[in-house]
Amino acid sequence: MRQESLDFLTIALGGPRIYSGAVVDDPWMNAGGREAATPSDISAALKLFCSACVVHAAMIAAVLGAASLVV
Repeated sequence: MRQESLDFLTIALGGPRIYSGAVVDDPWMNAGGREAATPSDISAALKLFCSACVVHAAMIAAVLGAASLVV
């Protein structure tokens, strides 16, 4: 897969943050991305999530369909 096809989410995730008053110094995922998300980033992330759900549902349907042929 070419790198250009992976650039639809250009935000950095994770990184340093505070949980219950304690600093968690985790590394950034996609460290080259922006730290602040925009509404279009949220929309792109939701589209990615929905696409993944459709693929997951199709895989489950295929497995259940194949299982019904065995029984």
